[in-house]
Amino acid sequence: MFLDGKSDAVIDELVAAMERSSNALEFERAARLRDQIATLKKLLAKNYVQGASADLDAIATAYKTQFRQQAVLTSLQPSCVTF
Repeated sequence: MFLDGKSDAVIDELVAAMERSSNALEFERAARLRDQIATLKKLLAKNYVQGASADLDAIATAYKTQFRQQAVLTSLQPSCVTF
């Protein structure tokens, strides 16, 4: 659901599960769910492109080796793309 853009529904389900766990005195599980909720909210807060005035395509790549890890995000301005 999260990858389908239904992040609010996922968070609502996690909050309900956290409350059920807390009511059942399963505090460790409730704490894990709380941390998952916080991580998802943090991830969603970073998904904003500042300064984009039109639709924008982006290509992201990431790799990890024994000695290095790197992530690259490349944006393609609509006016720069030709076919």
